[in-house]
Amino acid sequence: MTTVLTPKQQKFCDEYLIDFNATKAALRAGYSGPTALSGQLMLFPKIKAYLSERTEQVQKKAQVTQEMVIAELMKVAFGNMGSFFGEDGKPKNMTEMTDDEKAALWNIRVSEKNGELTMTIKMHNKMAALDKLAKFTGLYEHKEPRKVEYVHLSKEQMDHLDAFDDESFKEKEEDEDDFEYDNDKKESESLDDIETREVSEKEIHVNAVRETELRCRREFENELAVIKQHYADMAEKRLVEEAKKIGVPSRKFVEMMRGHG
Repeated sequence: MTTVLTPKQQKFCDEYLIDFNATKAALRAGYSGPTALSGQLMLFPKIKAYLSERTEQVQKKAQVTQEMVIAELMKVAFGNMGSFFGEDGKPKNMTEMTDDEKAALWNIRVSEKNGELTMTIKMHNKMAALDKLAKFTGLYEHKEPRKVEYVHLSKEQMDHLDAFDDESFKEKEEDEDDFEYDNDKKESESLDDIETREVSEKEIHVNAVRETELRCRREFENELAVIKQHYADMAEKRLVEEAKKIGVPSRKFVEMMRGHG
């Protein structure tokens, strides 16, 4: 059964399938900032059902399975720099590496200085791959698993969520001569109801901002760890070069310098 979406919901889904960024997709579809940050659209059953259908269609067409993607991520996440060196400590040739080892490589650069060849090996971002695997397997979540059922709705079954933050569903004003105003209905929404709704909207916005801050902090910490490791590798390389200049075993010299540090 085809999922029926409003034009604005359809726009959001189409934009989401471009870069899989729910916040940017909501903004491009015309939703407000608080709505985009809160991520509420991704919780709507019909939107989740439609995105699931479209994603499955793309996967079948591209012949890409979930297992294939996870397998590639695992090669990067659990790749080991030591796998690229032989027992003699020299870098392996590409023909000596396994397919899994090659999959973890980002690039290999060979340079020459003073008649000496230097090989620089870089791997794909392990932290990013581990983060994606953790999210997929639910390691960041501590909630009890629950069964979720998706419901396909027809146009006749559309509810109030379909008009959520969508200007096109606002009722048109009617002429005063066509009906009598019902004062009781106009006053049905009390001040308490209005204040409660305003507080709820503020809480949603605050929670969305807090989640964004936490996500940015985690990304910053991951990038910082990669940078620290990069500079540690550079420092060790320099120590090895100094050891060669003064004619002492490089491993012993590196350990000695680390002890002084």
